[in-house]
Amino acid sequence: YGRGEAGFSIVFKASQLWDLKQNSGLSPRYWLLPCDYDLDRITQLNKIYIEESLSECLNFDANMTDEFIAPKAAIDARWIGAGVKHPAFSEEAAWRHIYYGFDGPPPMVSHKPNSTLTPFIKFSLGRKEQVSQLIHEVWVGPQRHPELAASAARDFLRRELGVEIPIKIS
Repeated sequence: YGRGEAGFSIVFKASQLWDLKQNSGLSPRYWLLPCDYDLDRITQLNKIYIEESLSECLNFDANMTDEFIAPKAAIDARWIGAGVKHPAFSEEAAWRHIYYGFDGPPPMVSHKPNSTLTPFIKFSLGRKEQVSQLIHEVWVGPQRHPELAASAARDFLRRELGVEIPIKIS
């Protein structure tokens, strides 16, 4: 994600990223999942979730308070939003790496300094050799001088990772 003319997209090899996740200290609180762009399917899943959530709440012990039920429903609802994206972005075929642990201390959250203060969690993809094996290709976002940006990205990746990674221009 970039502002103006500073955007690049890194395409990872999902299976290798999943393997790395499985063998890291991030497991099992972190998940890698593909985004869903199908509004009909998303609507159907929302209906199922709401019905199941309401049913579960109605079946709680009468002594359960709103202070217990409301947070549980909110936690469950996070799953719906975690992998949903508007169909206009379906060409991205994006995946999300999400944190879902609600027991124990949360991870340190940083924020991108943009207008919405987008939260993110920093984590390592490993040593340079490991990272170079995870990257499938890099896309240069729209800008005035895409060839120069591609050349700079190619040089940067060669210097930092020691390998040639395909660079494409969107």
